[in-house]
Order: sequence, then C-alpha cells, then structure tokens
Amino acid sequence: MIAAANIWLFFYTPGLGVLDQIGALFGFASVNWLGRLETALWAVIIVTIWKEAGFFMIIYLAALQTIPPDLKEAADIEGASPWTYTRRIVLPLLMPTTIFVAVNALINSDHSIAGTPCCNTPLQYDRKLAAGICRQSA
Repeated sequence: MIAAANIWLFFYTPGLGVLDQIGALFGFASVNWLGRLETALWAVIIVTIWKEAGFFMIIYLAALQTIPPDLKEAADIEGASPWTYTRRIVLPLLMPTTIFVAVNALINSDHSIAGTPCCNTPLQYDRKLAAGICRQSA
C-alpha cells in the first residue's frame, strides 16, 4: 500500500504532480486533489480501483480458464451467436466468481476508509466523519 501511495502521490501532488502538469498545458489552475472535498473521495476511489484491478483480473482469468471448450463447440453447433454464448453460458458460469470479487471489493473498500489509523472503531469513525475531521489519536 505504501508503494501505491507513493506512486499516486506523484500524480496528485498540488502544483508538481502529473495531473497538475497536464492541466497546466491546457491552462487549468493547480488543484489540491486530496485536499478538496469535491475531489478527495474520487481520487481515493481511483487509487483503490487501480490497486485492486490486477488481483480481480487474475481471479476472472482463472475462472474463464475453467469453462470447458466443449461448451463453445456445442453453442457453435446449435447456432448460438457470440452474444448468446456469452450471455447464456459464460456469464452464468462466472457468477460465483463475480460474487466472490464483489464481496472482496466490499471488504477492501471498508479497509480503505474505516480501517485508517485515525478511525479505530466504527463509533470513532462515525463521530470523526460527522465532524469532518480525521486526525490520528494520540
């Protein structure tokens, strides 16, 4: 997680980050991506999706490799279109994997927000969220 934070800090640093440099080419002002209420949540969402995408792709790849090629041959013999094969055969066979990925994504999203050092308990997290602050307790 520290490596991912350093990589994305390179993108999000106000005035020096890659996003601000690209914005400056088009005449946009510098933005504090992690310091503004309008952009902070979206910035964290993008980092979380980027961080988890590779893991979920490997899981889906493994699930796709378990689908027997005989099913594709049978669908071709029956005259099923690629869309019908995907909708009627592949997607139903991927549902257990999709549920597994969704549950893991939900658990990891909770760790990204509520598991921060400043919010050790759900009650502490709710109070700090309502107050709009999240400082590390001494």
